[in-house]
Amino acid sequence: MKAASVARHAVRRLLPPAVRIQIRSWLEDNPIVRGRHRELDIIERELKRSSGEWSAFANRAETVGLIERVVEIPWVLSRYRGERRALDVGPAYAIPLYIRQLLALHIPELHGLDLSARPVRGFIMAQADVRRMPYQDGFFDLITCISTLEHIGADNRRYEIAPAVSVDGDLAALCEMRRVLRPGGRFLVTVPFGRLRRHDWFKEYDLPAWTELVERAGLRTQELAVYGHQPGGWTQLADPARMASGGYAEGGAPAATAVLCAALTRPPTNPQQPSA
Repeated sequence: MKAASVARHAVRRLLPPAVRIQIRSWLEDNPIVRGRHRELDIIERELKRSSGEWSAFANRAETVGLIERVVEIPWVLSRYRGERRALDVGPAYAIPLYIRQLLALHIPELHGLDLSARPVRGFIMAQADVRRMPYQDGFFDLITCISTLEHIGADNRRYEIAPAVSVDGDLAALCEMRRVLRPGGRFLVTVPFGRLRRHDWFKEYDLPAWTELVERAGLRTQELAVYGHQPGGWTQLADPARMASGGYAEGGAPAATAVLCAALTRPPTNPQQPSA
């Protein structure tokens, strides 16, 4: 075994997962190593290029072999509409680029909620389970949640957190987010998409499962887009059913084979809160 490989294995054994995630996040945003992380450059370029709501890459061929963050971050951030009070769910170990770009929106009151106690500069942080949030009803105008909902209720010990495991963790979380969102407020969310499957530490959704989840949570869909990792790069799919057989890290995808991006809203009326 080569010396570099031995060193990597030693680091994995000695450092806890949370520390490894911190180191990886630093490396991803360090100018010295950014040449190996072209997804960061693409995300920044797409955000600068887009004058409105982002929907497609200027050159999708550049995204071949990249993880779904190249889609999720431009999609979500470009849909900010000047809301005054916003909540980002799970920012503690988000890549620094996302945090920096979110702060650059100059949201007047930006909150963050995470199970980790790690502080995030520029956020009003709360340490809590998203299924039991410490906010009053209708507190937020906007909630953002990038690749977090699928982990709620799953076994997350790899992140050195141990929330209660439950089959319907995503539904409980959506119901709670609906509660703290003001009527007419928006929820911008992304999840892995393809073949419906529950892994140990996350869940993949197909369209029927996602539609049922949103309906049970009492939310409405304003916008929905599905992007697939294709031979020519990440592409928006006119027919999401095309990805129904695609599983995680299949077909040349480094992580999710497809990603669902949705803008949901809490209806202006206040029907009976669905039970999780």
